[in-house]
Amino acid sequence: MRPELWLLGALWTVWCAGHSLLAAISARRAIKARLGGLERWYRLGYNLFAALTMAPVVALEKWWAAAPPAGWGLWEPLRMALFWGAAAAFIWVMRAYEWGTFSGLSGDDPDGAADTARLKTDGPLAYSRHPLYALGFVLLWTRPLADTSIVTSVLLTAYLVIGAWLEERKLVIRFGAVYEAYRRRTPMFFPWPKRG
Repeated sequence: MRPELWLLGALWTVWCAGHSLLAAISARRAIKARLGGLERWYRLGYNLFAALTMAPVVALEKWWAAAPPAGWGLWEPLRMALFWGAAAAFIWVMRAYEWGTFSGLSGDDPDGAADTARLKTDGPLAYSRHPLYALGFVLLWTRPLADTSIVTSVLLTAYLVIGAWLEERKLVIRFGAVYEAYRRRTPMFFPWPKRG
């Protein structure tokens, strides 16, 4: 395997670890305590930092690719339909979230006191507990893939699975029995026919 692929894997691993660390409840509390009156902008700073640190890794993925990305041959129309369908669904799912809070632009604290009324379980969230992650899987694997983008897709797929598991733990702490009931009736990623 080419050294660039190992280095790309290491860079993604560091990015994922840093992103998870900054999302941890204890890290958020410690950083917010140091921000004073600016603590309400933590989420915005977190998102900006994630985007700015991800950009060079994505650029290196493109730069280090050994060959142009491969298509799916005769199945290329299917790949494109899946990719663009997932991209459109991603926009639809984003509308289900409070965009200002999700992005941090509103300055609202999404980590405030437990409020069961704020647990959204309708729209796309009625079919998947983590629809953005599910669509992320589709986007990662239906984009044109070169050797470097396969490394990225493998690592980010693993990261999304681990991230969903960690997020579930936080949601159970925050919403308790309400989230447990939601978890029992709604699949984690991809919608399946209801049981029983």
